[in-house]
This record gives sequence, structure tokens and C-alpha cells, in this order.
Amino acid sequence: MCFFHVEVLMAVALLTITTAADSTPAKTSTGVALRDDRTNSGRILRTVDRNSEERGIASSVAMWAKVKYWAHAGKSDEYVKQRVGMAGLTGKALEFDPNYKYLERFWHRLEGRTLDKWMRNGLRHTEPGWA
Repeated sequence: MCFFHVEVLMAVALLTITTAADSTPAKTSTGVALRDDRTNSGRILRTVDRNSEERGIASSVAMWAKVKYWAHAGKSDEYVKQRVGMAGLTGKALEFDPNYKYLERFWHRLEGRTLDKWMRNGLRHTEPGWA
């Protein structure tokens, strides 16, 4: 009896696979044809310039190197804000800017360098530094 169940299960699986393979894919286009006969009335379908977006490993490595250099050189917050395109932003506008993450990375690295400098100079507690 067990062998019969295995045969039925295999037959059902085989039929399911062949039916799925033979079925035609659903139409995914919206029906709007892009032709040169002005049917789209001059509308531009892509509104975001994908080439202007930062993406990829090259830009990530370049920004990592810049943040590291700015912290090592002891650049000011205003300098970094100006370099990442956030000059003049304050409050919530500053926090919601897409480049805010670079400013936070700069602050984190700068704080780490300050703490490392204190440790090298023999300061074993941070109370004088934060007061």
C-alpha cells in the first residue's frame, strides 16, 4: 500500500510540474506603447536620473576615505557639512537629509580619535574631557 501512495504522489508532482512549465506567463506590460508617433504626449516616464545617484562600491569607498581623512585632519563640523552638501541645514532638516549618515560617521570617527588620543596621553578616565 505504501508503494502505491509514493506512485500517486510522484504522478501528481509530475503533472503539476509539466502544467506549470506549459502555462504561458501572465502579461506584465501596462498596455502603453512607447512609439515615436507622439502617443505618450511628450511625457517622460523616468523622472529620476539614475546616473546621478550614488551607488556601488567605488562611491562607498571614496566616501569612507573622505570621512576618515576629515576626522584624522580634525576638520570642523561646518566643513564636513559643506562637503557633503548639507551646509545651512539645522534640526530635523539636517537629520532627514540622505547624507546625514556621513556626518554621523564623521562624528563617530572623530570621537574615537579623541578618546584614543586621551588614552595615549595617559588620561585614564573621561570626566575631565566631558566636563
